Amino acid sequence: MPFLLALALQVGPNPTLGAIQGDELLQDRPPREEVQPRPEPEAKPDPVSAWLAGCLGTLEEDPARAHAMAQIRRSETTGADRVLANHCLGTASAALELWDDARTAFTAALRLQPDMNTVQSLLGDIALVEGDAAAAARHYAQEQGEVSRLRSLAIIDGRLKGRAAGEVHLARLISQFGDAVHFQRAEVLAQWGDTAAALASLEAALALRDAGLLLAAHDPMLDPLRAEARFQAVIRQIGAAPPVGQA
Repeated sequence: MPFLLALALQVGPNPTLGAIQGDELLQDRPPREEVQPRPEPEAKPDPVSAWLAGCLGTLEEDPARAHAMAQIRRSETTGADRVLANHCLGTASAALELWDDARTAFTAALRLQPDMNTVQSLLGDIALVEGDAAAAARHYAQEQGEVSRLRSLAIIDGRLKGRAAGEVHLARLISQFGDAVHFQRAEVLAQWGDTAAALASLEAALALRDAGLLLAAHDPMLDPLRAEARFQAVIRQIGAAPPVGQA
């Protein structure tokens, strides 16, 4: 399975329970015949989430195809299906640098689900790419997801108020989420111009198979790193399609 599709479909571990320690009622009891437990039925994947994972996974090889898939899905669905179709359409549009299409799709997703995580941050990223820091700040302030909100505030406050102001949000992000946010830390540091530290964080994300890497090749917040050999090595290792203009 391609690396990026595996990230799109990844699930958490399935831990097992250990033995009870120090329970006298269980001590000195004669051994019992081992009974093989019945296998648990495999959980069926949610078809809506599975479609989104497939659409995002298609970005690995062909962003234009993912864009077309999402357009068709959006025209044929309603409710949660249409929300995720708009999300993938916006993401694919951004990967193709079709910023107006991306903004329209993300805005449509928010109309259907106003509390959707990450979308305000993605709209803020588009505004930042277009040079409108004030609009970016407005979107970032409305972000619902804590990881995306802290990452976004670190980026914009670091730009508008100085690195010390951004460090406050970055420190909270790392304190709350630890190793799970190496990718977001790389985005922040790249936007601050701290190339070496950003690359180290990106490589740490790769070592941990961070799901954020799913869109690393097309993430405009990582644009300051694109000329770096270490960045290009990460993109080769995850097998992503090259960004627009670098094919």
